[in-house]
Amino acid sequence: MRFRNYQKVLLIFIIAGMFLQSIAAQTDSGTSKSTPKLRMFTIGLGVQHGFIFAHSQAVQNTKGSYPTGIEAIFSWQRNDSSIWALCNCYPRSGLLLAYYDYDNAILGKSITSAAKTKHRS
Repeated sequence: MRFRNYQKVLLIFIIAGMFLQSIAAQTDSGTSKSTPKLRMFTIGLGVQHGFIFAHSQAVQNTKGSYPTGIEAIFSWQRNDSSIWALCNCYPRSGLLLAYYDYDNAILGKSITSAAKTKHRS
């Protein structure tokens, strides 16, 4: 039954991702092909799972824990000539949302959100 909570959170991420992707979807309006696409939107979903290696006596109380987490990354990237002229790159901005259950009462659970910016040339 413990896995049921992961399924609920994963389902929320998937539904939110599908909703956001449908908002950002582009249709061909028959305009000129020379018009640049100003922003690209992507969604990434991931699942993380591992184990805790109790490497010293001080952390033996975490031995046998198997942390699991899910994450969603929402990214926007500009690729027009004006942004290239400004920074000689195509910047990507985004938002990371993640939930982790560390499978141990001492370690608990965590929710993370972070904003990110990358510059690629």
